[in-house]
Amino acid sequence: MAGKANKNNNANFWDSEMLIGYINSDELHKTSISICTKNNKNFISITKMVRTQANPTFKPTGGTAIPYQTAQQVQALIGKAIAEGKKLGW
Repeated sequence: MAGKANKNNNANFWDSEMLIGYINSDELHKTSISICTKNNKNFISITKMVRTQANPTFKPTGGTAIPYQTAQQVQALIGKAIAEGKKLGW
């Protein structure tokens, strides 16, 4: 559920996690964006997830966590990358 704190997801790793939302790549792949805490430190978690035709449950396959304090720097760099892509006609 987007926007609701969830201490059960990744129960073996995160102390707490709040799902912000999903980016759907196609019917078998999606990426989740969450804000999380671990040992009193805050992160933005980006997790790739996949499912199969036989099993409709999405399972995490990898991802990364960005310290929350650096999120604005990451946002600015993504903005620059988008601007450069537009210059290239992407």
